[in-house]
Amino acid sequence: MLESHGVDVGGMSDDYSVDSLGGADDEVFGFFWQIFFADSAWATRVFVLGLITLASAGWFFRDHVMKYVPYHAPSTFTVSQTTALSALDKSINRTRDVPLIVDGTLDVTCITPASCGISFAVKPFDDPGNAKLVAATWEYWHAVFEDPRFVAGSISALQEVHADSPPVKLYKLTCTRTQVAALQWTAKTKPDLRSVCLYQPGA
Repeated sequence: MLESHGVDVGGMSDDYSVDSLGGADDEVFGFFWQIFFADSAWATRVFVLGLITLASAGWFFRDHVMKYVPYHAPSTFTVSQTTALSALDKSINRTRDVPLIVDGTLDVTCITPASCGISFAVKPFDDPGNAKLVAATWEYWHAVFEDPRFVAGSISALQEVHADSPPVKLYKLTCTRTQVAALQWTAKTKPDLRSVCLYQPGA
């Protein structure tokens, strides 16, 4: 139990008391109580408030800004079901131009590091010819082809129409190392993968 503390501010005295504090949360509360209402200087209080403000800003940055920081494939990449799934998820979900992947629909199968097949569904949005959605997978393809063992892969994209009905097939895109050999992955102007790889709308 914390005792009452008197705070003298400009000749005025106020008493504050905290009773029945217990457990980790109460200890933290008691700690800040003593800082702000006991014998700490105002400089200390301002410093702590600054820390709280910075922490809040950090949480906001993580949840609202970092969420849309574009994903860039690393210079080295090792293909596995886990890394391929992560790369595709970041490649699409950090793009503002397309909706997020519907939870629970992202699936990947890598029989060997040489080949992976991925499927997912997105929420309905306006995308004639699937141009935006195909473009959003660019960094995924960049990542997997950084692994010299990777030979070919496919992406099957679907679109959710209603929660109680099966998704609609949008396209299947199959890319081989031979097809993408001439691509410059980090170039500012990127070619349309629909014309580079095997693009099958509605498949």
